[in-house]
Amino acid sequence: MLRPKLRALESSPVQHRGESMLMLRDPYGLTEQVALLPRLAVHLLSLCDGERTVSEVASEFEARTGRPIDPARINDLLAQLDAALLLDSPRFAAHRRELEADFRRTPLRAAAHAGGSYPDRAAALTRYLDDQAVRDTGPGKRIKRAGRGPGAGAATSAVAVRALISPHIDMHRGGGAYAHAFRPLLEAPASARPDVVVVFGTDHHGEREPFTLTRKSYDTPLGAVPTDVASVDRLAASLGPGLFAEELHHRREHSIEFQAVWLRHVYGDECPPMLPILCGSLHELIARGADPTQEPALERFIGALRDTLHGRRVLVIAGADLAHVGPAFGDPHGLGSRERSALVRSDADALAAAARGDSRAFFASIAAVGDRNRVCGLAPIYATLRLCEADAEPLRGQQVAYDQCAADDAQKSFVSIASMVYR
Repeated sequence: MLRPKLRALESSPVQHRGESMLMLRDPYGLTEQVALLPRLAVHLLSLCDGERTVSEVASEFEARTGRPIDPARINDLLAQLDAALLLDSPRFAAHRRELEADFRRTPLRAAAHAGGSYPDRAAALTRYLDDQAVRDTGPGKRIKRAGRGPGAGAATSAVAVRALISPHIDMHRGGGAYAHAFRPLLEAPASARPDVVVVFGTDHHGEREPFTLTRKSYDTPLGAVPTDVASVDRLAASLGPGLFAEELHHRREHSIEFQAVWLRHVYGDECPPMLPILCGSLHELIARGADPTQEPALERFIGALRDTLHGRRVLVIAGADLAHVGPAFGDPHGLGSRERSALVRSDADALAAAARGDSRAFFASIAAVGDRNRVCGLAPIYATLRLCEADAEPLRGQQVAYDQCAADDAQKSFVSIASMVYR
């Protein structure tokens, strides 16, 4: 391998046979294989950036650490990593092309996280989702679906829900907040059912495109949520094939999948079509102090989407978590009570702007702290607010849930989440 390059991988500390090591894994889910390596080996691999030969890697490693290493040993390690598809190599490129071809051939986007993040059998999943309403962080009572079953039909409001902010954290931690978000849909009468549901989800690994589409319907253990292919085609005709450049990210990304599961739970066989849209990061805009309304690619997409949806009853959902803070996310220290209170205040500022339907103020509230809280739901929430700003009536939301979910109890790391309902 002339100039080896390690792929963009996630690393996490683990204990293996009494030794502290780092586990390297593929965050994109393109391979399930992992590598367990001593920290020094990871330091060695960090030099494999596609710019150095193996001999140059060996020389640089010795210069930095004072430890000589035989290039043959590096080649042995690289061969193992290449076999595990962890290197950016011809082998991995061929594997990716095969995955892309397989994904394009299948009519449905499979329920990638069924059996892990939630039950993979319909009856068990229905009970599981119903139970989220009565957990400590849930609405507190079971929900009667309007128009379904004995005693159903007494909807609390005939006013249609215009938009939701829902978490995309795993349901084991965030299930109560999901139940708060989707409860109004469960209770609404059939006359308030939307014609189409636009779901903006975080693309945790988006690299180039601000928005990524797919024509595939999302499968769930409760049945498929159909994708509004006509709207996808109209957007593609207007904006071009770049909307599918990172379509493979839909394959494993959970931020839309979890919303699809809840939508199918709410609507059953009468589930309206969904327009699944993965959102790339807006953090680079924060870094350079840019105004998102001056970004042509963002504005073109939002404008085309408005045109595509014109005249239809639309429900918009942002599948979005908030802050990611603590050592698990790269901070030097865990959060004590004072830091967690400060996080509540920071989140409250952003959520207050979101409740007013003010996309500029929401973006500014995140940018004001330099995005130190790593709000991964920035793009989906911003897109939701921006899309709805063209409506005749101003968007006003009610916050119905907020929680700080432990990401790593030992290190005091947290993910904050919230639910908001716009009527």
